[in-house]
Amino acid sequence: RSILQDSHGCVKPGEMLLVLGRPGSGCTTLLNVLSNRRAGYRSVTGDVRFGSMTPEEATQYKGQIVMNSEEEIFFPTLTVGQTMDFATRLKIPFHIPDGATPADWAADFKRFLMESMKISHTEDTKVGNEFVRGVSGGERNRVSIIECMATRGSVFCWDNSTRGLDASTALEWAKALRAMTNILGLTTIVTLYQAGNGIYDLFDKVLVLDEGQQIFYGPAPLAKPFMEGLGFGYTDGANVSDYLTGITVPTERMILPGYEGSFPRNSNELRGIYQKSDICQNAMLEYDYASTP
Repeated sequence: RSILQDSHGCVKPGEMLLVLGRPGSGCTTLLNVLSNRRAGYRSVTGDVRFGSMTPEEATQYKGQIVMNSEEEIFFPTLTVGQTMDFATRLKIPFHIPDGATPADWAADFKRFLMESMKISHTEDTKVGNEFVRGVSGGERNRVSIIECMATRGSVFCWDNSTRGLDASTALEWAKALRAMTNILGLTTIVTLYQAGNGIYDLFDKVLVLDEGQQIFYGPAPLAKPFMEGLGFGYTDGANVSDYLTGITVPTERMILPGYEGSFPRNSNELRGIYQKSDICQNAMLEYDYASTP
C-alpha cells in the first residue's frame, strides 16, 4: 500500500521543519526517505535531492545525513561514558585548535554534550536495555540525542526525540537544535507529538500529514490562520501543534459557527483547498533552490 502520496517541500540550510500527524499518518516514513533510509520499502518514487545530489550520490555521505529514530539501539553493556567516547572520537574535525590533541578535543566535546543534556552523573552507568539494567528510559533517550549531535552532520532528522523528556528539558533541546541550525547552517527536520507553543515557535516551517497525504506545508506562523479560515476552531491558549494534528481527527476538531456546511470533511478535500492556496504556490517557488547557481 502507499504510505505517502504527493508529499513535497524544501528545507534550506539554516531552516527547521516540524512534521505533524497522528501515529500511522506517515511521519516516520517521511523522515526515513528524507534521511535516505530506503530499506524496507517496496519502492520510492519521486525526486528527493540533497543539495544537488541524488539519493544514490548521497549514500557516500551517510555520516552527514543523520536520523535519530524513536527506538534507541545501543550496546547495552557499555557505559554512557564509553558510548559517548566512541561517538566523539569517530568525528574529530580535520582542523583543531593549536596546542590541542585529537584526544583532548574528543574529551572536551564529550564533556560538553553530556553537560548540555544534564547526564554527566551517568558517565559510569551502563546504558542498558530491556534485559540489562542501566540508566532510566529518559536518560537513555538523552544519550541517543547527544550521540546524534556528536556526528556533526549536515542534515538531521529527529523522530519524536522528546519522548520520555519532561517539558522543560524538551524545550531546552529544541532551543539547542535552533542554535545549532542557525550557527552551523544545518537542515533540521523534526517529528513531535504534543509539542508546546514554546517549541512550535522555534520552527520556520510546518508540514501536516493525514493518512499519508500532505494537507499543509508552509511557514509555521501561517498554519493556524489558514486552518481557522477553513472553519476549524482554535481554543485560546491551546498548543498550535495539537490543534493542527486534531484537525485530522473528526472526534477532536471543533467547527466554527457558520462553517458547518462548508468545512473540508476529509484529507482529500483539505489537500485540494491547500493546493489552490497562495501558501502552496509560494512554497513551490522554492523547489528549484538546490539547482539554481
